[in-house]
Amino acid sequence: MREVIVWVLLLALFCVSCGTPSSGDIDYNLIPVQQGGRFGYINPKGEYVINPQFDDATMFREGIARVKKDGKYGYIRKDGSYLCLPTYISATPFQEGIAWVVKEKGAPTAIDADGKELFTVKESYSVFCYSEGLAGFSVRTDDGDIKWGYLDKKGKVVIPPIYKEVGFFSQGLASVKDNNHLSGYIDVKGNLKIAHQYANGEKFNKSGLAIVQTTGDDDLYGVINKDGKFVINPQFATLIPDNDGFLVQMEKHGDFGYCDTKGKLTINPQFAEASTFGNGELAPVLVGGSVGYINKKGIMVIPPQFEAATFFVHNYALASSGKKIGIINQEGKYVVNPQFQSIANDFSYNVDEIKNTPFIRVESQYIDIDKIVDKIETLLANNMLDGMSFPPTVEEIQVRYKIEDSKVPVYSDLETYLGYWGQNISARLILNGYFYKEVSDGWWGTKRVIDKQAKADKVQLHVNLFYVAAGRSEEVKDGLLKALNKGYGNYKFNIQCKGKSSVVIDISR
Repeated sequence: MREVIVWVLLLALFCVSCGTPSSGDIDYNLIPVQQGGRFGYINPKGEYVINPQFDDATMFREGIARVKKDGKYGYIRKDGSYLCLPTYISATPFQEGIAWVVKEKGAPTAIDADGKELFTVKESYSVFCYSEGLAGFSVRTDDGDIKWGYLDKKGKVVIPPIYKEVGFFSQGLASVKDNNHLSGYIDVKGNLKIAHQYANGEKFNKSGLAIVQTTGDDDLYGVINKDGKFVINPQFATLIPDNDGFLVQMEKHGDFGYCDTKGKLTINPQFAEASTFGNGELAPVLVGGSVGYINKKGIMVIPPQFEAATFFVHNYALASSGKKIGIINQEGKYVVNPQFQSIANDFSYNVDEIKNTPFIRVESQYIDIDKIVDKIETLLANNMLDGMSFPPTVEEIQVRYKIEDSKVPVYSDLETYLGYWGQNISARLILNGYFYKEVSDGWWGTKRVIDKQAKADKVQLHVNLFYVAAGRSEEVKDGLLKALNKGYGNYKFNIQCKGKSSVVIDISR
């Protein structure tokens, strides 16, 4: 379990514009542990409160834990009873009374603490937990880009998806990245309060301070206040929030130490690996290949002896020996002997969590057939094909899609990319025909030139499916057949699957 310390460090190092609103609602009296390949819950005395029965489990947040069984997620209460049976493909923990869930082939749905469905956001590509009443959500634009904005607790868009990345709100501000991938800070109404100027920006802590990373070759970290002014100048290669201070590295791959909120070193860098103090008085550090604990003066109070260990919560910590995990007290003595295989991933989450982990966000499984149909109807509006005659001439095609003469194929189809028609769906227009004619070369032969008035013999749409939509061509075909079975205008459709991830639509009159 030495990975526990390493894992905590990596978590913090990659934590950009992130963090759940608070870890104060986590119940550390119920510890998810794995034994015999199954997760259950023990108390700090090592006694099982909920017997091992789950494939995976999380800490209790707001009185509810997410569990996994038979490959699907559900939620349990502290007495072990189910709030929601394991029926979801993915699910987040509860934050501010709401969790996000996704059923098979479904869209992100918000549920309340009673398990009641509140609303579904079909247009969203991904959604993550609420903070200060807002949840970050993303959409895929027609050009394939992913943009982020925020939803309120009714599912209404309050800040439109215009950002490359967004973070959690804290102290009324959230870090967001613009199209240049620079971080700035907005308020809950979307007003820019701190200009886009940082390589990365983390959330503000309870003291109104936020870690930011500068741009440039050095990529150093410093700390700003809510006015955007540096209170700790950029000088650290690593800067990790730690309650009333920071865990630091002065240079990349260097030793770890600690500093206060003014940037003054309180414990000189000297540890190959280290974790935060969290809300406790002791922090685990790696010395000579083993983990021990230091106090806030840097004095080793529990000698290095463990393979790995967590920070202290409620006067106990988890520590491993012989690749088994037990519980120690603040004297470093085992009060529960090492016997467990692993602990829940989120036990070691201090306050901040990585925005890009599946733990705090869900991604849509939904294929919006109606959107594909709307795109087709728009393409064929006014009895035309994308503003051209049907079938179009070569000249119309070249003008509409800016195709040079040299790009018009001789013996293959003329194709043009139409962009994204859904979260994981793109479309191409395929025009089949011979678009050339033979003319005299002025001597005794002929030459081939584009026949500007030649028309396509066949018009097709190729709908391509990828990521979570991949392999679902039959589903899309059936949905389109049902929606277009009566035709549209003067058009008729023949719809077939081409493999498992492509649908071909022949369009005729």
